[in-house]
Amino acid sequence: MTQAQVWAHAASELERCFGAPPSLAEFSPFPTDLAPQHVTARALPPRDLLATDQALRSGAASSLRDAVLALAPDAHWLEHYRDSAIGDDFMDRFGCFCLIGDQGGFASDQLRVWLVYMPPHLHYPWHHHPAEELYLVLAGQAEFLRAGEATRRLSAGDTMFHASNQPHAMTTDADPVLCLVFWRDQFETGPQLTDRKDMS
Repeated sequence: MTQAQVWAHAASELERCFGAPPSLAEFSPFPTDLAPQHVTARALPPRDLLATDQALRSGAASSLRDAVLALAPDAHWLEHYRDSAIGDDFMDRFGCFCLIGDQGGFASDQLRVWLVYMPPHLHYPWHHHPAEELYLVLAGQAEFLRAGEATRRLSAGDTMFHASNQPHAMTTDADPVLCLVFWRDQFETGPQLTDRKDMS
């Protein structure tokens, strides 16, 4: 398939998933203004980690997972925290690219969608953003943390909602995790690391 066909297939699979789980359809309808746009490929170290991570391909068949993974070689991989104090180990192992939004295969004024990949034994520190957010786990598992709440371990098919500016974090243990991340409203401000003194 051509690059455009690979992205179109992923969009089709993404639209299908809005029927289940119910929490995704409740969070947002599938965008009605989706417009294809050119993707300039950008390779970063997490792309190569993902390419060799066989654990994410085990278990039950998932057409959405496979369609999203097919985008990885030609995606524009992002570095949201490059100028922060988060550290090189995180930057070299935390993977993210956009499906719908800036540098993604499609533009929309209604929704943003990213893929997030974390290999085993990685901590995504506390962070926040104005946009409301829903995580959908496609494969693997991780511990999801929200300020003031008990930690939850999520696996394939599970979701987690984050309210506007609600601090949250994520940790993998022996397993990696692959997620889709959905944003609605207030797209202009990206994620910011949360100062722990602001969580009391």
